[in-house]
Amino acid sequence: MTTTQLTPSARRRGIRLIPCLVAVLATVVCAVITWTFCVALVGVDLTVGTGNQTRIIGVVDVVVAALVAALAGFVAVALLQRVTGQARRSWTIVAVVAALASLLGPTSATTTSAMWALISLHCVVAAVIIASGYRMARGVA
Repeated sequence: MTTTQLTPSARRRGIRLIPCLVAVLATVVCAVITWTFCVALVGVDLTVGTGNQTRIIGVVDVVVAALVAALAGFVAVALLQRVTGQARRSWTIVAVVAALASLLGPTSATTTSAMWALISLHCVVAAVIIASGYRMARGVA
């Protein structure tokens, strides 16, 4: 049985796993802190309307959404690094457009305070993902 040793240049091709996992964890922690501030401390009722039904956004929803968004973001960074030599510039454009598009979601909130709380959640998650992805991406900014 043989083992393959990676050269230093081969190790640098993709994004590194540990910084990626730390960034995912940071995204989730920041989202939970923001949710806690909005719901537990301020007392905002995070309720959204979906058709004829309403749904309360709980901490599990926030954790899952932040986790999915962060993982999708870092997969996008890895793909951009394989496809383009300007991964940072491409990442920044893609991430900002995705963050702006995500702001359409909070418009389904049932109250104005819930809408602004959800917008703040989206902005916090986007800020952590964009900054982390920018640091992980290589290439011209």
